[in-house]
Amino acid sequence: MSDGAKRTMQAYVELLAEDPEATSALAIARGRLAAGRRLTAVKRVRVFELSGPLPSRAEVEALLHRSTRFYNPAKERCTVRAGEREPAPFQRDEALVLVVDRGLERRPAGERATPPWPWLERPRKRGKESGS
Repeated sequence: MSDGAKRTMQAYVELLAEDPEATSALAIARGRLAAGRRLTAVKRVRVFELSGPLPSRAEVEALLHRSTRFYNPAKERCTVRAGEREPAPFQRDEALVLVVDRGLERRPAGERATPPWPWLERPRKRGKESGS
């Protein structure tokens, strides 16, 4: 699976549909920042950096595409950048800005361990009732 060499890959995840938070950020930037008035668009992208003895690019892509823990393939696109010499999945005229959540905490929407909707959990099997 792995060739044993330590490598780094990046997975860029972006929404396929319109992003209300990006639209809001664009409006705020245009209204409050001098440099923001020149912006024509804003899009948010989550970046996962993977490093270590990774399998091939094709295997990493297959693993990411099978997992809904990192992204939802029905609503998002995931592009893997396998090396630093590979271009990032953006146009030359686009600028990338890294934004880190304060405290480096994950957003609640990204947490998948506990479903936020308890009624979607699978019903638990009940033990046999004692008695007659």
